[in-house]
Amino acid sequence: MKVVVVNHLDAKQRIDKYLFKLYPAMPKNFLYKTFRKKDIKVNGHWVKENYLLSENDVINIFINDDKLAEFKQNSQTLKKINLPYEIIYEDENLLFINKPAGVLVHGDQNEKSNTLINQVLNYLYFKGEYQPNVSIFKPALIHRLDRNTSGLTMFAKNYRALEEVLALINDKTLLKKTYLALIKGKLSQEGIVTINLVKNTNENKMYVDNKEYAKEASTFFKTIKIFQDYSLIEATLLTGRTHQIRVTLSHINNPILGDEKYGDFALNKKLQNQYKLDYQFLHAYKISFGEIKGFLSYLSGQDFIAKLPLNKAKIIAELEEKDCKSSRFN
Repeated sequence: MKVVVVNHLDAKQRIDKYLFKLYPAMPKNFLYKTFRKKDIKVNGHWVKENYLLSENDVINIFINDDKLAEFKQNSQTLKKINLPYEIIYEDENLLFINKPAGVLVHGDQNEKSNTLINQVLNYLYFKGEYQPNVSIFKPALIHRLDRNTSGLTMFAKNYRALEEVLALINDKTLLKKTYLALIKGKLSQEGIVTINLVKNTNENKMYVDNKEYAKEASTFFKTIKIFQDYSLIEATLLTGRTHQIRVTLSHINNPILGDEKYGDFALNKKLQNQYKLDYQFLHAYKISFGEIKGFLSYLSGQDFIAKLPLNKAKIIAELEEKDCKSSRFN
């Protein structure tokens, strides 16, 4: 038999999900059969698989210790690092980082260890805020950015913070994510632009389509500055579809500069030679919180901003200088 005491990091989640994280090699049918046999109790009482855990709950698992050892997760190798990225904000619940373009958030088939999430886990482990031997909760990425998109990424340090921020994102009025993009030409549509998207899984690419299963994608666009051939714009997400901003801007004939998947490929090659622009000029620069109640109410009304990386700021400065020179000779 195993006795587990739930700490504050693991509270507020279903017991079955908690046990799957604690014993990731445990087959699902084995666990649910254990619930049916009434071999899992909380505070001395039999519970169902949908029971919501509270801090200090005592779980009794009536399974042979050798069998549980087979289901236990492998220990993770952690090493001390100094997080090499700018921390925009950090408290006991949340961590906001300014991610450079080119940094992989999660592992893929080519890279599994040198990822943003692994670096964050190492950073928090040596701060004493991630304790895999105490809690099964891993600090979690709240929303992801494409590898080649720079800017604000949010991490939750505990389950409650993760749950609360995901609810805010789903509401769309209590948390807004705004991006900066440098686009081709002058923005052809300002305000809210709505398209319908379908995904080609084989290509990992989104397409505009009006099929029944297409998903609506809405974005608010605003021009910040117009240059001779390009424009710097703001894009605020009203929905959260894959590649939403990139596909929408390509669809309205204002592709993001440097976008290798949805952009103007001939122009991208020119910009790579001229400005060394290797990635799409898309930057998640602001997260805005509305009036929040409850656990995260201290974030109400706050904006968190990540400055443009140096290479992108330099491109904007060069475009402004060209405009100044052009106006002096006209």
